[in-house]
Amino acid sequence: MCRTTEFHGFNSGSDKALKIRAFCVRLSGFNDSPKTFPESLTLIYLPRTKASELVVNGSKVKPDSAAFSVLHRVKTEIGKAAFMSRERVRGSEGLRFAVYMGQERLLKGMYTKDQKEGWMLDCSCGLEQECMVVGVSKVDVCVALEGKMALNVGVAMVFKRKCGFGSVLDVIPEDNNDGEESDAADGCTMGDTEECMEMMERDLEVIRWAVDVGFWVVCLGMGFLLSKATSKSLRRL
Repeated sequence: MCRTTEFHGFNSGSDKALKIRAFCVRLSGFNDSPKTFPESLTLIYLPRTKASELVVNGSKVKPDSAAFSVLHRVKTEIGKAAFMSRERVRGSEGLRFAVYMGQERLLKGMYTKDQKEGWMLDCSCGLEQECMVVGVSKVDVCVALEGKMALNVGVAMVFKRKCGFGSVLDVIPEDNNDGEESDAADGCTMGDTEECMEMMERDLEVIRWAVDVGFWVVCLGMGFLLSKATSKSLRRL
């Protein structure tokens, strides 16, 4: 299968548009082994107003429709789990998203823009019940933009109980660096993003190779079975 690296619809966009080239989520501070986490998360761009444009990999998304993207798990250091998507996305201010682990919402966020600071990322925890807490104490979100810029947000999740009915999920945003590379050792830096991209590309190549090999094995197997069945039929004649 031929794959193009050209993403149509990006060159004609305004410089004021939000142009995403990678979205990375990194989980840390596990209570359980990282092996218990799935191989992918789901990134959902929520429906928008008619004036808000959304283009994913060159395809326009209707304002009243949501767009889905898969965050593939990539190899990372021990004690952490990273998930990434390299789908090209162009949007506008106010674009909202949510990250799901299975059926449970893990994160929710929105892109905003300041005249002086530029693009900013507002992100918070999306867990709704205590039983949904997956044993993660910190989530780092890194969004790589065109022009070698990155939006970094760290969210610490602590579930607090209230007396009486109900509970409160305490979400502590730790840092937000927009338009520049982050040097924080425990944050999702631009270097981490580039490294994750390379590792993810290698993993996807292995998956494509495995799928191709599996396809040919199935074809050869079917051919062998048909040949064997034909031989038996001829012997009966």
